[in-house]
Amino acid sequence: MYSDKELARPNSYWELFDLIEGQKIYDETVITAHFKKLNVFKQLSVAKNYLTGMIMKSLRGYLSKSSVNVELNERMMNIEILFDRGMYPMVEKEVKKVEKMIDEHEAFNRFPELARWKKNLLDKTADQRLIGDLRNEIHSKELDMIDKARVFAEISNLTFQFLSLYLKTGPVRNKTQLKGYQRVMMNPILRDESKLNSFGSWYYFHNIHSMYFETIKDNNNFHYHTDCFVNLVEEHPRHIERNPAIYLSSCFNRLLSLIKLNDDKGFRSAMEHFKNIPTKWEASIPKDLKKDLWVYEANAYMWYYRSKGAFEKMYDLGKDIEARTQDQVFVYPFSVLYSETVYLTTYAAFANGDYKKAIKKLNLIINNSLREQREDIACYAMILNMMCHYELGNYDYVESSVRSTYRFLVKMKKVYSFEKSMISFFRRVLRRNNLLDLREFMTDFRNELIEIEKDLYERTAFEYVDLISWLSSHIENRPFKEIALS
Repeated sequence: MYSDKELARPNSYWELFDLIEGQKIYDETVITAHFKKLNVFKQLSVAKNYLTGMIMKSLRGYLSKSSVNVELNERMMNIEILFDRGMYPMVEKEVKKVEKMIDEHEAFNRFPELARWKKNLLDKTADQRLIGDLRNEIHSKELDMIDKARVFAEISNLTFQFLSLYLKTGPVRNKTQLKGYQRVMMNPILRDESKLNSFGSWYYFHNIHSMYFETIKDNNNFHYHTDCFVNLVEEHPRHIERNPAIYLSSCFNRLLSLIKLNDDKGFRSAMEHFKNIPTKWEASIPKDLKKDLWVYEANAYMWYYRSKGAFEKMYDLGKDIEARTQDQVFVYPFSVLYSETVYLTTYAAFANGDYKKAIKKLNLIINNSLREQREDIACYAMILNMMCHYELGNYDYVESSVRSTYRFLVKMKKVYSFEKSMISFFRRVLRRNNLLDLREFMTDFRNELIEIEKDLYERTAFEYVDLISWLSSHIENRPFKEIALS
C-alpha cells in the first residue's frame, strides 16, 4: 500500500489506515472519537471512501507487475490513449506486445478487444487496396481465439462439475453414483482429443480423466493421465507458478497410481522427483506450500507401506508425523490430506495391536474438525473404533457405538453393502456365548465379505478397513498384521 506516493509519507489517511488495521474487531466509534479530537475529518465515511480509492490505486500499481490481466488492461488503455493522439507507430508496437502476451498466456477472451484496435489501426495506416485481405487475417485469428476460449470454458466447467460431484459422493460405491460421473464424461469434448486446441484444454482434459479413472479404479489409465498432466505442466513452467497446488496434487496422484500398479521402481523414481520439487521449482512454489509438502510425502509413504503390509514402518512413520504436527493447523489441500494421514497412522497402531493409541487418534477424526474434511474417512474411523474397543473387551461401548455409527452413516448417506454388513456383524457378534459358535459366525461373515469385495464399487472400503484379514486373525488365532501381509 505504501508504494503509492500519497501514502508513502505520514498523513491523516495513513493514520486512519493504521487505526483500522490495528483493530481485531472493527469499532467505528473509537476511530470517530480519535479524529474528532484532532479535528481532521468532518465526515469519516467520506475519508474512508477516499482511503479505499487510494488503496485500490496502490494495489493496481503493485499487481500490474505480477498479474497478466492487470497488465493487459493497462496496455489496452495505452493503446487507446496513443491511438486517440494519432501516435500510430507506437500503437503498432503496443499491439504486438499485447498480442504476444495473449498468445503466451492463452488469454483468448481478450483477443476480440485487441482485434478491434488492429482493425482501427489498419484503417488509419494500411494501403486501402490491402485492407480487405488484412482484415480477413485478423478476423480468422479472432474466430480461432473465440473457439479456443469456448473449448477451454466448456472443458474447465466439466472438470468443476466432476469435482463437485466427487466432493459430495467420494469414490464410486454404487451404480447410481457411477452414472452421475459417466454423464459428465460422456460429453463429446471429452471423447475427442482432436477438439483440444490449447494448453488449457489439455490441462483440464488430463485433470478430469485422472480423477475419473481413479474413481472407477482403472489404475493404468489413472497413471497415464496423471503422468501426462505432470509432464504437460512442467513443459509450461509458468503454469506451476499460476496454480502450484494443482501441480503438487498431480505429482502426488502419480505416486498413488504407481502404488496401485505395484510399480516399486516407478514409485521410487517419482518420489525422488517429488522431493526435488522445492529445489527445481523454487521460484514457483510459495513458502506456505513448501513448508507442508512433507504431508504429501508422508501420506504417499503411508499408502506404500500399507500396500506392502509393512505396518511397523507405518507405525514408526506415524510417530514422526505426530511429532511434527503438534499444534499445527493445516489449510486446504493439506487439511484434507492430513485427515487421511491421521487415519492411516491410526490404522498402523491398530495393525500393531496398540488399540489404546489407535482409539486416541481416532477420536481426532470422529470428534473434531478432521471429521468435516473427509466424511468417508470419518465413517471408516467409526468402524475401526468399534474394532479397537472389541479387541479391548469394551463390549458395552461397542453395543452403544453400533447405534451411533449407524445413525451417522444414514445421515451421511453412506450405508452401502460393506457398512451394512459391518453394522450387522457387531449387532450379532456380542450375542455369541462360546468360542466355537463365535468362530463359525466369523467364518460365515468372512465368506459374506469375500463376496462383497468382488464388487468393484465396494473395494475402496476394504482398502481403508481390512475386515477380511481381521476376521481371519480371530478365526485362525494369528496376528492381524501377519495375515494382512500374506
